[in-house]
Amino acid sequence: MSTINSEVVLGYQLNLIKGIKPEWDTLRGKGSPFFAPDRPNQLKIKDLPPIDPEKSSFNKLDIYFLYSWKELVDALFNGWRISDKELENNPSPFVLVQPSGEEIRRELCKKLGIKLEDASDDGKTGFALVRITKIAVKAAYDSLGPELMKEELPAAFGRLSKVAVDAAPFLEFFGKYGTHFVSEIEVGDSLYQVFVYDEDQLRGIEKRYGKNHITDLEAVSFQQYTERKSASGGHSRYVGTLNLASNDPAFEGMRNQFRDDANWIECSIFVAIQKEKEGLLAQLCTVIPIGCLLTNLSVLIEDEARREVYSYVFRNALYQKYGANINPAFPPFTPPYDYAGIYEAFRPPFVSTISTAKIGIYQVHLHLEEVVTLNPDNVKKTFIFSDVIEVQKDVELPGEDLTIICRKFISHTQKTRAPVIRLSEDGYESFKFYCQEFDGVAEVRKAKTGEHKLISRGQALKTVTTGGEETTVIFEMSHTVDPPISLLRGGGDKTLYTLGFPLHSAECIINYPASPDALAVATLFVKWLVDMLRSATEEDPDLLSIRAQALLLLKSTKSLAGGVLTVPYLTYDAYKPTIDAMMAAVDAFDEKLQATTQLIQIRKSQEIQYKNLDELNRNLQSMGRFLIEQNRALAEKEKDVVNYHDQVDQKQQAMLKDGEKKVDDLKKKLEVQQKVMDEAGPKLEAAVSAYITEQELQAFIQLAGAVGSLFAGGAGIAFIRASELEGIERLMKKIDAAMKLIDGISKLYSAVDLTVQTAIAASNALSKLPDETDFPSALEWTEFDAEVYAAVGPITSKVPYANTYLKEAKILSARGRAYIDAASQVSRLQYEMMLNGWQKEVSKRQSERLKDLGNILSQPDLTALDAERIDLFELGSIYQSHAQRLILKLVKTLALQDSALQYYYLQPPSPIRSYDLPSLKEVVVSQAENSISALESFPSKPSDLKEAFVWPLRGLKVSQLLDDGKSPSDRRIGRDEYANYSKGGHDFEIPLEVEDIFNYVRVRIREIEMEITGIKSTNSGKVALRLETSAHPFYDRGLDREEIAFNAICQEFEYVYNLKTKECTYTNRPSGEFAQYFMKMTPFTRWRVSLPMGPHSENLGIEFYGDQVDIALRFHLEAIRFSPRELTALKLS
Repeated sequence: MSTINSEVVLGYQLNLIKGIKPEWDTLRGKGSPFFAPDRPNQLKIKDLPPIDPEKSSFNKLDIYFLYSWKELVDALFNGWRISDKELENNPSPFVLVQPSGEEIRRELCKKLGIKLEDASDDGKTGFALVRITKIAVKAAYDSLGPELMKEELPAAFGRLSKVAVDAAPFLEFFGKYGTHFVSEIEVGDSLYQVFVYDEDQLRGIEKRYGKNHITDLEAVSFQQYTERKSASGGHSRYVGTLNLASNDPAFEGMRNQFRDDANWIECSIFVAIQKEKEGLLAQLCTVIPIGCLLTNLSVLIEDEARREVYSYVFRNALYQKYGANINPAFPPFTPPYDYAGIYEAFRPPFVSTISTAKIGIYQVHLHLEEVVTLNPDNVKKTFIFSDVIEVQKDVELPGEDLTIICRKFISHTQKTRAPVIRLSEDGYESFKFYCQEFDGVAEVRKAKTGEHKLISRGQALKTVTTGGEETTVIFEMSHTVDPPISLLRGGGDKTLYTLGFPLHSAECIINYPASPDALAVATLFVKWLVDMLRSATEEDPDLLSIRAQALLLLKSTKSLAGGVLTVPYLTYDAYKPTIDAMMAAVDAFDEKLQATTQLIQIRKSQEIQYKNLDELNRNLQSMGRFLIEQNRALAEKEKDVVNYHDQVDQKQQAMLKDGEKKVDDLKKKLEVQQKVMDEAGPKLEAAVSAYITEQELQAFIQLAGAVGSLFAGGAGIAFIRASELEGIERLMKKIDAAMKLIDGISKLYSAVDLTVQTAIAASNALSKLPDETDFPSALEWTEFDAEVYAAVGPITSKVPYANTYLKEAKILSARGRAYIDAASQVSRLQYEMMLNGWQKEVSKRQSERLKDLGNILSQPDLTALDAERIDLFELGSIYQSHAQRLILKLVKTLALQDSALQYYYLQPPSPIRSYDLPSLKEVVVSQAENSISALESFPSKPSDLKEAFVWPLRGLKVSQLLDDGKSPSDRRIGRDEYANYSKGGHDFEIPLEVEDIFNYVRVRIREIEMEITGIKSTNSGKVALRLETSAHPFYDRGLDREEIAFNAICQEFEYVYNLKTKECTYTNRPSGEFAQYFMKMTPFTRWRVSLPMGPHSENLGIEFYGDQVDIALRFHLEAIRFSPRELTALKLS
């Protein structure tokens, strides 16, 4: 009668993190080989069925051909399996035996009768494992689900997080409740023996069978190959011990019956097969678990997110303790972006491998394997700062003090293995690692001792010894916190260009994105940088400057562009000579850069590991002098490009000055009108109170409060309660954000004259704005006017003052729109000028640093102190920054040129696909090709239209046209008179659908004439007229007659009209020689016409025939005409 000797039953809980017990007797049925958790019996146990003696016999023969110790152990315990999606190929739990692999190897060799020197993976020895198995009972759970759990376990699962931030609660759970449970079990016995061969001998035998695993009748024939090898023949080198898994007491007395005289083997398993009919093995009645399936407790977790985190922590903890032996199934990972491709042009190779005492690496992207130094023991401090760091292979990083700071760290695990980052003993202990996001798993290892920790998403795990031989995995501090600001300010005067190097790479990408992915990645980097530097103070002016740059880049670029092409103030012809000269200078720079880079790579390839410090310093000095010389040569070439770029900037600077003057004027007028509306609100309330109910009066109070503070920093939003005013509320929020952005940029632009505290305040104000400020649209301004009219219009017949209020409100919206449109264009130019200024400051700092290093390196011999001040990685960064600055200037210039060409020829954009110099030079070719293609596709030549296009403005209120820009208190006339004479102009819009020029595209204004009637006289006999537009936006039709929107700097046209001769003179017209250099507007935009009333105006003493005048605008145009046939064909297509 068979008896079961086992503590292992279905539902038995175990903790695989703790491992397998090293006492081999437990494998023979005297207990459990597994470490049980602190709180077992949380699952419903299933009893084994009774054993059927008729079916319980040794009847399965297996032979495995194996060629390493690892293969032998796997096959020996292949009945013991782990079912876990986090592990590859269901490994045997016996790879987790502790404490020492060497100790276990000796114990197992003794048990199997194998020589210790043969228990290796050197490929010289082969093993044939022969096993006869008896299966007495097989049992398994019918299903695996929450119904298996008792009450306590579901509650414990529920307390675990769904986010992998802190591993400690999970590790505590594993110790308390285990990681796996027995879900299937096989009870029986196993007789096994190992035959040892020379590797080539066994492979020859295996070849005869054609497979590495044979069974039953086919396996019986293998007995002929078990004969001990001798001079006269044979095959096996020697034969191992015959073992019985159950250690049945009857077995020891039966050993003499297994003698194989034919093959000269004292005890052979094959004899049992021959004597089975005699009932030799039937005498063995003890049965034990000979195989089981261990299932992860995670299958009992219903919540998918929690289950994923649980499994993730378990796999990483197991890998941290046992390494690649567990065959972890690291999930395949593909980064969301091609970071290396996006940053390709901004991650040049390092210039040297010579070790220096300090290494500083600042890049937007870094492959960690590229950090290679000779004589790494000489490196004291290594500082790495990057947006994205990737590691694929094992790497050794130098430095006794090592810091890594990045936004995203990607460790590319290779199926069952994680990359290893090896550090020196001091480097391991001092390692500081900060990153916002971590993908994959990386092992950080102390190079000499093997002590290690595992870093993964939100976790740092390490193994410690507790209670003698047992080890456990504990949670170490998370790396996902921000680095202390003190770490970032360590660069001193270098900070502006060290941290600036990756920021300016992002600036190039964000301002001129090569792809949506590139824009997304660079934006994430800048957001991270802004957030990380939020604790910078006045003690950190350079960090504040970096943060201000990042904030402007983040908040301004998309907001000020608004998704619309900005047309330069000057035409392509104005920029062309400068740009042509600049491209020639770029060619010269590129030629020098290529030659220098080649020289650097040759010198780098000749670097060797130096025998002593003196030899190292001599080579450091030689390489340093060489790099400084190359830096100076590149700086001279860069200077030529910069000079030409500055000429383009000077043209932009002139635009900026004109724009600032105009914006200041508009702001004054806006402030005046806001004050008028502030006073008009109470007047409206008083006027209507006699005609409406108290409830209706409250609605008017809301309206008056909101409109009265429309441009007062969002204060009026609090007044709004009625749903009818939602449009006004929406507009006010956008105005508030736009005004704050404009104000923040203006203050930072003027920061030279401001205190550091003011600059901090401006930066903090910008940081509170959304990344993309949504400026008010034309529709929203229209809705504002409509909602005000809907509220006030119905009572105009009863309350005369309501008409005045409506008029004032419309003037306010017109002035506000004009101001915000114009100010946004000025802010864009201010932003560009600031970036140029910062670039020049970086260049100046680098020049000073090179001078300092040159003085150090010019000494005959380097002292140890001087050597510690030299960082060849820094010198390399300065060298590479010449190309980066040039790329940024070139990209900016090409974008400016492309905008001018798109507007002039209506050609498609020539996008920037990559940021390397050869690719950028290809953009110039693409622009020229697009211009030719556009010209060829013109349906007719652009020509001057014979007849002027006339836009009449009839019945304009005199009170609305006069404008001196003064507040009521500045005028000698009374307040009532001022109310009639300070409105600043009449606003009107010319739509794209005007019938008179419907057949035309690429419509451009050559000249505008004005005529006015209704004026009786002036002191001068002449009338001054002003026509202006914010040009934000203005419209045209493309060659497919599609609507195209553009932005430009605000424009102003000044006229003098002779009342006697009726002649109109355009007073600020460019001379004929220069007219071709200024961009020509289209008529399709919002305009304002006014009668300026300054102290020197032609309009002094003006008198009118009545309270209205008529104005006619004559637009002399050039355009491309579509014939009726072409229009019909286009419609059909």
